[in-house]
Amino acid sequence: MYESMEDFAKRIDPIHKEAYVASWTHYVKAMFEAGIVVSTAGLQSPTEQFVF
Repeated sequence: MYESMEDFAKRIDPIHKEAYVASWTHYVKAMFEAGIVVSTAGLQSPTEQFVF
């Protein structure tokens, strides 16, 4: 899944956060109800670096 830096910023932007979270809540609920998803994990911010 890909989200731009702008989309990640909406998670903490007081103006956009509520709408952003609401849209994801509906999307994830539909995926669970359809049996497509059985568990989830949050996405990392594009600025986070992977350490192996």
